[in-house]
Formats: sequence, C-alpha cells, structure tokens
Amino acid sequence: MLKDLVNPAACIKGTYQLGETSQSATKELGLSKVYKLNSNENPLGVLPLAVEAMKKAACEVNYYPDPTGVSLREKLAKRLHVEPDNIVITEGASVTLTLLAEMFLNPGDEVLEHWPIYSGYQRRMIDTRQAVAVKVPVHENGQPDFEKMLEAITDKTRMVIICNPNNPTGVVCDI
Repeated sequence: MLKDLVNPAACIKGTYQLGETSQSATKELGLSKVYKLNSNENPLGVLPLAVEAMKKAACEVNYYPDPTGVSLREKLAKRLHVEPDNIVITEGASVTLTLLAEMFLNPGDEVLEHWPIYSGYQRRMIDTRQAVAVKVPVHENGQPDFEKMLEAITDKTRMVIICNPNNPTGVVCDI
C-alpha cells in the first residue's frame, strides 16, 4: 500500500485553518471595510512600481526564473557588504524556517518558541520532523519572556523561533 511507504509524520491529521477573507469578514460583520493585517494584506493597495514590475514579469512567464536568485543575491550582498553565498532567497520566512528544520531537526529534537505564535510553524516544521515544540508563554503585554525562554533551552534544543512582529498578536518584540 502507498500509505505504508509514506513517512508517518507526513500523515498527521489536521491542517492549518485559514482565516476569513477580508470580503467575507466585511459581509459577516456588516462593515464597509476590514483591514486584515494578519494575512499580510496591504490596506494601502499595490504600489504602482510593483504593478509595472508584474506587467514586465508577465511577459516572461514562459521561462523558468533563476531558482537561486543570483542577480538579487549579488545586489543584496553588495549593499550589505557580505558574500552572495551568505544570502538565501526563498518565498518567505516560513519556507526558510522549513528548510532549516529539514537540515537540523531530527525526531525528538526541541524547537523553542514563544506562545502564542503563528500556528503554521507547528505542522510544517515541527510535526513533520517529529520534533517537539517547547512553548513558553508570552508576558501579559504580549512580549516574549526571553528569560524563561533562555531557561527552557536544553541539550535537545535545536531551534529557537521568535516571530517579530508576532502573528497572530501583532506585538513587536523589544529586542
């Protein structure tokens, strides 16, 4: 059977539950406008420069893009005074963290995180690697409790995640 060949960790039940769209929340709450920042939506709209870049890119979608982002890494490296090989380009922080989890997490390893935090990390990174989430509650003001996080580090800790600004709370860490 196919299921006998699949890594059991990939069969964990439950999926990330998406939030409502701005349109459905507007209708449900009877409001004229909803600013839904927890999904990285921009209430100010798309910048004209971005629209122009998308139009230009649309004329080149028949070609595969450079998967390593050589040109962008070279420009960033020059600006940041580092080597291009020190820069990784991905589709976002979640992808970067997932790549790190794939490289460094083994079953039973610990991932230390403040709680609450973006729930997508749990399944994508921690559960599928059969690692253990160590959740340290935030202070009443939503700030991570860095002292308790330091105390929670053990020999099994392989990653520490600090989401800043935090999703779902929107709190910005004072670090």
